Amino acid sequence: MGFLVNAGGFAKSHRSRVVQDCTPLVDAVSETFKRVQAPFFCPGHKRGVGASPEAMDLIGRTAFQADLCELPELDSLSSPNGVIMQAETAAAKAFGAKRTFFSY
Repeated sequence: MGFLVNAGGFAKSHRSRVVQDCTPLVDAVSETFKRVQAPFFCPGHKRGVGASPEAMDLIGRTAFQADLCELPELDSLSSPNGVIMQAETAAAKAFGAKRTFFSY
């Protein structure tokens, strides 16, 4: 399910499937969470070890394992110049937009 904002600023839901030929940020996060063994950085749930059982039941361990901070190999959301910039460019292409920005 996606949303389009019409000229009046109202979101209208629609079903669509966007096919992308690359997923740079997903690929980088996937590779990083497989490699990181001892996280000495944020977030504090430590790849799920510190997460509540209720949260684990709700979204699963993989969501916590892939919740990584702005490590050098994952780029910087506030000043992207690597995989985040590549992902924004791919998203803009998929959306038919001139530019797409990810935010917090």
